[in-house]
Amino acid sequence: MTFAKISTLLIWLVIWAASVFIRLNHKNDPKPEFVGKSNLTSAALIIYFTFLYTILWISPPTLEKSISVNWVSTWSLIGYFLLFSGTAVVIWAAAILGRLWAVTTSVASNYPFLKSGPYAFVRHPAYLGQILIWIGTTLIFLSPIAFASGLIFFIPIISCRMRAEEKNLLFVYGDDYNDYKNRVNRLFPKIW
Repeated sequence: MTFAKISTLLIWLVIWAASVFIRLNHKNDPKPEFVGKSNLTSAALIIYFTFLYTILWISPPTLEKSISVNWVSTWSLIGYFLLFSGTAVVIWAAAILGRLWAVTTSVASNYPFLKSGPYAFVRHPAYLGQILIWIGTTLIFLSPIAFASGLIFFIPIISCRMRAEEKNLLFVYGDDYNDYKNRVNRLFPKIW
């Protein structure tokens, strides 16, 4: 088993463990009353990442043999940086949301609108973190399959989720969310 396989699997285990820890740490908070629950895109994301990691685990990196060792090391280092950065962003976003952290695209109508932490910089920091993890994983494995499958499946799923969440946030928080939307970019600070 290669370091790449072990480390990328461990990252997902760390994210899931952090999510469970955060939820348990906030179990005494008032129960959220969720609006606009959608499990379809949640299931699609789980299926996509299961597919991606299955492919990466059973097939060797396809470009590694045709690229010099120094080049592979450079791409791997960039990939690990993006992987760890993305993980930190996802966990930071989850920690700010606390009990509101959910796999679905729902919004809690009985909680105040959160604009602190990573949400002060981008509207969807968890998705930004997931995109960084996907790009990092693609670079670590030098996998055209991971890259292509991300463009075909992952990015459209994330886009659908962001639109659904923004629709729910606008419904629940109205003008407050609209003002926030006009001030803070969707995914990348000062870009988009």
